Amino acid sequence: TRWKLTSRYYVQNERMDDTTSLLIVHLDTSPLIKKYRLEPNVYRLAGQDAKKQLAGWDSVLTATRVRWTIVVGHHPVYSATPKGGNTEELIEELLPILRAHNIPLYVSAHQHFLQHLKHDAMDFVVSGGGADHGTVAHSRDDVVFGASVLGFVSVVATAQHLQVSFVDTSSTILHTVKIAAPRSR
Repeated sequence: TRWKLTSRYYVQNERMDDTTSLLIVHLDTSPLIKKYRLEPNVYRLAGQDAKKQLAGWDSVLTATRVRWTIVVGHHPVYSATPKGGNTEELIEELLPILRAHNIPLYVSAHQHFLQHLKHDAMDFVVSGGGADHGTVAHSRDDVVFGASVLGFVSVVATAQHLQVSFVDTSSTILHTVKIAAPRSR
């Protein structure tokens, strides 16, 4: 009863000041995952059309003119775990849309740790540190930060930058990254 989602996927448009807005695109990544599609009743995917959702988001991102857009999905595009962690379906189907629209930040969970990865001009955040924590792999070149701890991520948006901070349960800031504002959208 605590969770009040407007739908399986939706958009938030937050006005930051008179000239700057932040668009938060909330995806339903479950229909994109092959394992989930093979068991639609188990994962409650009846009636979901992943291709239609992706086409819709591509259209929304094409039309938007806000300074900042953050995309949020449950499953990570990239994450480094001892057994891999990347979500191949999202790399194949979602990542090209994110890149085409110069999305600076993708935030996810699913993996139970805190992690910051960097690919080209995009930052990827995994904030699944609200349950028993898993193990982070630090040996990959794309891992900027990783901690096998409980915690959360805080994002502060201004006209000039996004500041992403990784915070543990003692309110200690473990890692912070500032992402500069895009030149234009």
